[in-house]
Amino acid sequence: MKKISSQKILELAQAYTKKGVSWHHHFLPPSCLFNKEKKFVLLLENDDTSDTYIMVSDKKPALVLKKLEVLFFRKK
Repeated sequence: MKKISSQKILELAQAYTKKGVSWHHHFLPPSCLFNKEKKFVLLLENDDTSDTYIMVSDKKPALVLKKLEVLFFRKK
């Protein structure tokens, strides 16, 4: 798992979508049992290579999450 910025997560998702790479994302609030960071977490997973990228934030990344969801549902 590689820690990256919110901008890099968006860039990767855009590149994956453009190239037809299968990917998905997860959002984990601090209260999530699976969240070891205890902050807001966005995960981006490349389904083809199993690479996982993580973004950790003190604030809810609402705009980044919204953009990821638009990209995700656009690729369907």
